[in-house]
Amino acid sequence: MVESMIQAMDIVQKKNINGLPIKIVNDLLKNYNTKTKNIKDRTLLLCRETISKKSTESEIAKCYPYKFEICDRDKIEQVIEDKSKDYYYFQPVITDCGLRRWRFLPQLLMRRTKF
Repeated sequence: MVESMIQAMDIVQKKNINGLPIKIVNDLLKNYNTKTKNIKDRTLLLCRETISKKSTESEIAKCYPYKFEICDRDKIEQVIEDKSKDYYYFQPVITDCGLRRWRFLPQLLMRRTKF
């Protein structure tokens, strides 16, 4: 998660994204959305510890039409360490208003939300 935050800050600096928070969010979404075309070609990794114990593969498949795998944290850490371009990983984010939102970010892998 810390690595994802660092990558987001790097994007903000490299792309000179600034202004009001909503503008920053919209600019970041534009950047992330340019990379979403690769989602269908990669495997989404879902950490067992992150998803609900009630979630089944068939339920996930109804919501997510591409390849996915439920795995342990070690596999996700290995994929990150290897800098594999074959995978994304799912990462929950807590917003400053205390609400859970999910974003789907191609290299950071979170489920996208519209603002």
